[in-house]
Amino acid sequence: MDSVRSHLVRRDARVILLLSPPFDTSPLDPGYIKGYIPGVRENGGQYTHAAVWVVMAVAALGSGDEAVELFHLLNPVNHARTPADVTRHVPILLIISGSDRDRLVRALDIGVFDYVLEPVDSHEFLARTRAQIKRKRYQDRLRDSYHRSVELAITDELTGLFN
Repeated sequence: MDSVRSHLVRRDARVILLLSPPFDTSPLDPGYIKGYIPGVRENGGQYTHAAVWVVMAVAALGSGDEAVELFHLLNPVNHARTPADVTRHVPILLIISGSDRDRLVRALDIGVFDYVLEPVDSHEFLARTRAQIKRKRYQDRLRDSYHRSVELAITDELTGLFN
């Protein structure tokens, strides 16, 4: 369980991973899932099932408080407490007919990140998906750096005292 805690439980991202690191650059070949873009999956059921087993194992080991904490990481209600949380992990790509400009404009107005015109070219779609995932990672790093800068501006890192 120590390995699960250190490699798969990501409290900062509020997730419990099933596999880490992703297989996309591994020299080993686990089959069709190697072709998945990191962070993209085919079916969430097996991931949730595995994460629930982590919670049950932690509880069985007598760490009730931690089991409750991990359960709250999984609870979908806790992933949508604010409007920003609802799409926090999801770059939204729209597949749309080129003739439906009004719908495209409305979608962009409400927060769609990018779009692909029908008929969809799978290579273009994957490239746009990878670009959105990369953008999201950069955005998350920037947010984390900002929060760290604020912490350092307020509190001395070595002493823990206020500046």
